[in-house]
Amino acid sequence: MLSVNVKKTVALSVTAALALGSCGGVLIYKNRENKVMAQELTEEIAQAQDLAAAYHSLTSGKNETVYVITSAEGDRTTYVSSWLHNPDGSSSVNDVSDLSDIEVVRGAAELGQDENGQITWEANGEDIYYQGVSNDELPVDVNISYTLDGASVSASELEGKTGHLVMTVDYVNNLSEEVESEDGETYTIYMPFVMTTGMLLDNDTYRNIEVTNGQCINDGERTYVLGIGFPGLYESLGLADVEIDDPEIEQSIEEINIPDEITIECDVVDCSELTALTVASVLNLDEIDVELNTEGIDEDIDEITDGMRSLVDGSERLYDGVSALNDGAVTLNEGASAVADGTAALASGASALSTGTSQLAGGTDALQSGISQVNDGAAALNAGLSQVQSNIPALQSGVNDLTNGANALSQGASSLSSGVNTLYGQMTSQEAQAQMTALVAGSAQFSQSLSALNTALSSGGMTPEQAAAVQSAIQYLSAYAAEADETTAASISALISAYSSLAGSMSQVSSSVAALNEGYASIDAGINSLTGKFGEVATAVAQVQSGASQVANGAAQVSNGLNTLNNSTGALANGINQLASGSASLSNGTSQLVTGAASLHDGVAQVNSGAQALASGAASLSDGADRLASGTEELSEGVSALLDGAGQLEEGLNEFNEQAVEKLTDMINQLAPVSDRIEAMRAYSATYSTFSGTPDGVEDSVVFVFKN
Repeated sequence: MLSVNVKKTVALSVTAALALGSCGGVLIYKNRENKVMAQELTEEIAQAQDLAAAYHSLTSGKNETVYVITSAEGDRTTYVSSWLHNPDGSSSVNDVSDLSDIEVVRGAAELGQDENGQITWEANGEDIYYQGVSNDELPVDVNISYTLDGASVSASELEGKTGHLVMTVDYVNNLSEEVESEDGETYTIYMPFVMTTGMLLDNDTYRNIEVTNGQCINDGERTYVLGIGFPGLYESLGLADVEIDDPEIEQSIEEINIPDEITIECDVVDCSELTALTVASVLNLDEIDVELNTEGIDEDIDEITDGMRSLVDGSERLYDGVSALNDGAVTLNEGASAVADGTAALASGASALSTGTSQLAGGTDALQSGISQVNDGAAALNAGLSQVQSNIPALQSGVNDLTNGANALSQGASSLSSGVNTLYGQMTSQEAQAQMTALVAGSAQFSQSLSALNTALSSGGMTPEQAAAVQSAIQYLSAYAAEADETTAASISALISAYSSLAGSMSQVSSSVAALNEGYASIDAGINSLTGKFGEVATAVAQVQSGASQVANGAAQVSNGLNTLNNSTGALANGINQLASGSASLSNGTSQLVTGAASLHDGVAQVNSGAQALASGAASLSDGADRLASGTEELSEGVSALLDGAGQLEEGLNEFNEQAVEKLTDMINQLAPVSDRIEAMRAYSATYSTFSGTPDGVEDSVVFVFKN
């Protein structure tokens, strides 16, 4: 928007108006006797020049104060007071002026020559002060009209009247030119004059004073009324031609106050003669701040428009992204709920795992203890089998001896049975004596064999302790075979069979030998008695025959049993060897099992510790999952709100683009010509420097003072 800095101008106007009261009151002050103080015209011009001094340029070589006096009847006279500077102290100074009735008003300068406005002053080294009358048309003018209680009146008709008075001070700009713009448009600009009007009103006569486009200063006795105007400036700027499709901006432009008149209203009692003093000068446009930067305005507008389009496009992408984020937040919220449920189940399972691993740790203690006992038993079995294995060779040798003795016993028993039968048949024969002798010999032989067999059984058989150990081993192996693998169980079963066969055979042989030994004792006694009592032998022969038959049968059984035992000892030796090898492997395995059980116990302890930590961590995880679920729910709600905000942002940016940016660019485009007009006025104001004339190369300063 356009901002015009006129602070200095207003300040000068206020200073000048306040100075009006120090000019003796001749120009605007009416005394209480309602008579204007008579003064010479020269003195009035001098006072006007003093008033205008604040508006003059301090660097100019010539100052012109144009004093325009309008009577109550409307008659007008224009006087010009000129001050020609002579900074070099020249004896003569050249000047240009179209004034009539020129006369020096200060100093000793003399008019030396006056030809067609070309003047030579005899300056005598001093500045030149002169005045004259002008009939030239004024570039600006001041017209004042009056109404009293709504009726139009002249200034002369107001004296002594009472009522509501309205004074309108109208500023007229008579100096303008046509300017053609770059696009070929022609418009009018006016010389940029600023005009300040001051009045001094007695408070006893004028009350309730108000002013438009100005201000009032009351010192208790009098009221200073000040007003300011810029005739033609609004038209020069072309603000009325600015068309912006926005009522607010249009209204703001319309409210830009560049007045070309002022209005003073008051209540008057016994109205006295009114005098107004107006000062006019060309506005220094170098003191105007134009905040509209038109340099590169098209590029700036394009950048603004492109940036706005990018911003709108970005808001659309933001909305799409937030929509995707919202979908993800919903999915995350659902997943977080599932995680919360899963971690709750995990916490429950971890707690159960911790309880189970605690029980497992207790079970591994019992397992370790049991495996230690199994290892001890395996070691004892291995030691026992080593002893059994070391006795197998002796057992095999004894069984061989038993087998040989049993064979001999069987042969002897057969011989005995045969002899007894023969004896029984030949008891009465002559050969009986000889046979008796043979019987004694055979009995002796049989006795020897039976002794050898008893000796073999005593030295080669198992002791009761060994039998008991074998029976205990059979029981242990039976129990172990039920828990062992198939191969080991088969070996143990063969070993148990061998042990059982050995135990049965040894028991049978022992029983048979015991019976044989007991039975043969009576036989041997009978044979020994037979030699002396052969006569009684016949009676006993039948008994001997029966016993011999039993002995023969028993001997056969002993022989068969020992043969079976002899055959079994080989299988027994192989089974014991296999059992010893398996027992050694079992001992090694149980040792490793003991070590593994210890490691298992340690591992289970670590698992139990880890399970407890897992249970604790799962509980914490469950709490965190609950918080995560709660947080994701809040996130989902926040993203949903963000989605709404992004939608509103997109709508707002579109609306802002339509209502603000587009209107702003339109306004800039519409206001760009205003800046061009200001530059045109700046150039135009530089062309006006004198009212009555000035020499070439001399800077002039012109101020107009109107008295109405």
